[in-house]
Amino acid sequence: MHHAYHKSHNHDKDPQDMRNMGGLRKIMPRTYWTFLAATLAISGIPLFSGFFSKDEILWKTAEQAIVYGHKIYWLFWVLGAVAAGITAFYMFRLVFMTFFGEFNGTDEEKKALHESPGSMTWPLIILGTLSVIGGYLGFPRLLGKYLGHIPNVLEKWLEPVMTHPHLAQAAGHASEGVEFLFMFISIAIAVTGITLAWLFYIRRPELPGKFTAMFHGAWETVYHKYYVDEVYDAVFITGMKNFAYLLWAFDAWVLDGIVNGARNFTIIISEASRLYDEWVVDGLVNIAGKTVEGIGYMFRKIQTGYVQTYAFMMVAGFILLISYYIFR
Repeated sequence: MHHAYHKSHNHDKDPQDMRNMGGLRKIMPRTYWTFLAATLAISGIPLFSGFFSKDEILWKTAEQAIVYGHKIYWLFWVLGAVAAGITAFYMFRLVFMTFFGEFNGTDEEKKALHESPGSMTWPLIILGTLSVIGGYLGFPRLLGKYLGHIPNVLEKWLEPVMTHPHLAQAAGHASEGVEFLFMFISIAIAVTGITLAWLFYIRRPELPGKFTAMFHGAWETVYHKYYVDEVYDAVFITGMKNFAYLLWAFDAWVLDGIVNGARNFTIIISEASRLYDEWVVDGLVNIAGKTVEGIGYMFRKIQTGYVQTYAFMMVAGFILLISYYIFR
């Protein structure tokens, strides 16, 4: 609910650079109060929904180390506690920079500022209200015990789908005093994060600049989002571009080269076949035809058409044949 609430604000934050904002609580009061409610919840302030879920997560993590002796869970608890403190800090940094102080834009931009329409503010009011009361569905048993036995409705509702619902009662093995101690530590972490945000952005607004100068390298790293975008661009974007270029080069020089080579080879073979057919095959056929035609032409010269000539030639041929057999 908290994250849905904050995401819904993206529509009325253009541009979204908080350094260009400031003083918006006077101009957008409904947005401010609903935003503040959601911020208190996500920061883990008592009586808001985020407190119950955050406190329960941190306590169950610490319980694994205290009751069951899983020392690694101390590391998990520290990481969770640090994350909770940072969340409270940066969320109230957002609130202080956006809604407090004076507007940092131009006069023209200030004149254009106005509260969001009902189509935006009513969903914000609903989400902001749920940020306040939603956590009571999962009211911790320890607090419920001392506040009139308020039941944990969410836990009861989830019991049918839990593999081992009896494990939810494991906290009873730990001292209530220890659980209260960790609850107060959880609250102190949230309050510390909020106090630091107030100190940096309300009480001493020059401190961020001083810390930026002192830890410029760290600031640059955080400002560039740990260079994730640069690494992603260098490794994945540029890498994929280079890989795409290699694929293009392989297609253009290898595949197209093979295809074009096969085409050129086919053209050469077909041209050679045409020349062979035209000059060799057709040439031999034409030579044979011309030879027969020439011989026919020669013999046609001795054809007179007279019967006496043909009879004379037959007798002469017969005499030559007889002479050959007699004198051989």
